[in-house]
Formats: sequence, structure tokens, C-alpha cells
Amino acid sequence: LQGLQETIAAASAARAPLHIVHVNSSADAQLDAFLTAIQAARDGGQDVTTEAYPYGAGMTEIQSALFDDWQTWPDDRFGSHQLVSTGERLTRATFGQARAAGGTVIIHGRSEDQTRAAIASPLVMIASDGFIENGRGHPRTSGTFAKVLGKYVREDKVVPLVDAVRRMTLDPAHRLERRTPAMANKGRLKVGADADLTVFDPATVIDRPTYEDATLPSAGIPYVIVGGQIVVALLELARERGLDQVCALTLRPNFFQRQGFHVIDRWGLTPKIWNECVFCPKFNRCDEIAVALNLHEPEIVPVGAPWWRVLAQHTPQPVLRLLAARRV
Repeated sequence: LQGLQETIAAASAARAPLHIVHVNSSADAQLDAFLTAIQAARDGGQDVTTEAYPYGAGMTEIQSALFDDWQTWPDDRFGSHQLVSTGERLTRATFGQARAAGGTVIIHGRSEDQTRAAIASPLVMIASDGFIENGRGHPRTSGTFAKVLGKYVREDKVVPLVDAVRRMTLDPAHRLERRTPAMANKGRLKVGADADLTVFDPATVIDRPTYEDATLPSAGIPYVIVGGQIVVALLELARERGLDQVCALTLRPNFFQRQGFHVIDRWGLTPKIWNECVFCPKFNRCDEIAVALNLHEPEIVPVGAPWWRVLAQHTPQPVLRLLAARRV
């Protein structure tokens, strides 16, 4: 709390806007005092905001200074730490080994009451914190918004639906748009805004990712539209066929990484597929996901065949119809 108060004072003296990251984990058991201090600063005219994610565990690098005193911990403290790469709960011995090797660790410990209080506060925006590596990470990466909508809006009724949607879309966009003008076209539905939309069913939406498998897609979200393009249908078909790669030519590779796909650099494409891409009219501004190809060498590629002919050899017809509709 003292650190928060000093930071608020420094921001006031510098006349600088201030954002408190992850108030749920930054405050821990002092959440009420943190929120009171932030509200007091705002009431005094300061530009101070904060956010939280809806999970009781955090995650950070195991070699972080946060753990520099680990050798002084009691033995029972190590069990609240879970190694991301293996999913195992740690002991004194395995924590030391993991710290020497490096990597990320999930830290369990906050109560559900603490998490609920953070999400319920109207001061708090909803934020995720994306990290997936080799299919492992924190469930907040892909489950944050679905959990808020499913658990805290529908089941627990601690947040009204409209408020929750605003706090995960428009409020963050407003917070960033002075620094990043492109955000003025995010987080809202209007003519000329970016067509990045999530279509969800309020009656069924819920998170499914776990601390052991953070790549599981949330339920109740039939469509994700990125830049006006429908994405979820293609992702589901790709997963059904065991495909796990996307081409780096896509405009949003980080999105697909968060869904558990591996991004393959354009220079790693095979010559035949590279030839198809070079002669595609969308080359260098591609927004197709290449999971249907899985970026492998097709068995038979007619000389001079257009890229959709290559897709036809490996793609179910629903995907072809969708891609054909998008070429118009």
C-alpha cells in the first residue's frame, strides 16, 4: 500500500497519467485499501486507472527478483507454485532446480472472495495477460473475458452484462487512445471502426482453459471476427484436423499464437507454397489463416495453380466456401 501511495504521489507531482497493473495481484489481501486509494486520487482530479483478471493465481518468471528470498521460505510455501512447462507443483528441491533453469511459474494463493471483489468494483477494467509457450501458459490468456461473462455476470451476478462488456472493450480503448490513436477505432461499434468483434451467447459463454492446459477454447463463443473476417470457424476446422500452424504473413499472428497455433516464418515455407503465396493478390497484406494448408508440401500441385487450388487438395468444402466468399 505504501508503494501505491508513493506512486500516486509521484504521478501527481509529474502531472502524469497513472495505470495500476493487475490490482488483484498487486494488492493481494489489501485490495480494499488499494481501491480506496485509487478512488481518492481520482476524486482529487488525478488520471488514475486500474484493471484485474478473474483468476486467483498469478504468473511470472521464476528467476524474478520476487523470489530472491526463496531459500528462507518454509517448506509448505513451495506447493503454491506450479511450473508452467510441466504443470507440476513444486517442492523446495524442484523450485531450486527450476529457478536455476529458468522459465515461468504460476503462483496460487488469492481467495475467490478477493477475485470477486476486484471484478465487482466499477473502478476496475477487465484485462487478460497473454502468454502461451509450447501450448502452456496461464488460463487468463484465453479465458479471461469468457469467465467474467459466464461466472461473474451470469452465474454470480456481481457485474451487469453491459458494464462488463464496457469494462473489457470501450474502457481499455479509451485509456489507450491518447497514446495510441488507433485505439479510437477499437472497443466500439460504429461506422468506420475496426470490425474486431466477438459474438457470444450470454446463456452459455464460459471459460474452459485450465492451469494445465491454457489453450482450451472458451465455450459459448460461436464467432470471432477479426478485421471483418470470420475466424472461429476456421480455427475449429483446423483443430479437428490436427493442424497447428499459421503463416507469419497473417496480419495478426499473436492472436493465433494465443489460440495454441505455431507461427511459421514466411521464409520457412516450402518453394511450391511460397510460389502460390507470391502470386496471390493478397501477398504482403494477407489476412487468411494458413492452418488449412498446415504449411506442408502438397502431394500434387499443378504448375501455375492458384492458391485456392492448392487449398482444395487439403481443405474441407465449408472452408473453401468461406474463403471463396471472402475473395470477392
